[in-house]
Order: sequence, then structure tokens, then C-alpha cells
Amino acid sequence: MNELSNDGSRRKFESFLQTDIVPTMAEAAMKGERECHIVCLKEDDIVDWDPEYPPAVGEDRLSVVKNNEISRFLKYIENREVAKTVLQEKGLKKIRLGIEGSPHTRTR
Repeated sequence: MNELSNDGSRRKFESFLQTDIVPTMAEAAMKGERECHIVCLKEDDIVDWDPEYPPAVGEDRLSVVKNNEISRFLKYIENREVAKTVLQEKGLKKIRLGIEGSPHTRTR
């Protein structure tokens, strides 16, 4: 069952890559950026950055993708591990995936 779930997760994440993540990365690259920091939020999330603890990369260099499916997908550590493997296979380096850290506070 685990292998079957991983295969499904791989296909799902590759779909997210094509529709949401790669276009966001390309947009950053077109601005001359060498790094891309993407935060995936639910579509109805409103971000209120904590002034005492702003994002480490700076809000101006942070890209936000609002997609309920991606947020739900990344909630599970197994899916994050599959996503990281896919990104590494595509040649990306210094990949960090997590559900903590950004944003520090959320308001709905």
C-alpha cells in the first residue's frame, strides 16, 4: 500500500510542479533571482507577518502559492519526502520542505 501511495503522490506532485510551482520559480528567475522561496497556503488564508519575527528571507523575496490541494498534500511527511525526491531528480539543490516556520501567524 505504501509504494502505491508513493506512486500516486509522485504523479500528484509532478502535476503541482507543472501547474503552480514551476511557473512561480520561472517568475523569480525572470527577475534575476538565483533562489526561490515558496510558501504554499490554502486559498482562503490571509497572512499577517509577525513584526517581531518576519520571514527569514524577507517578504519581498518570498513567493506565495495559494492552493488547497498543495497545502493538504504537503501536510503529510511521506508526501514531503516524495516531493523532495522529485525535486532532487529534477536537479534542484538545497531543498527544504516543512509545514512550520512560514508564516508565523495566520488569520482567517
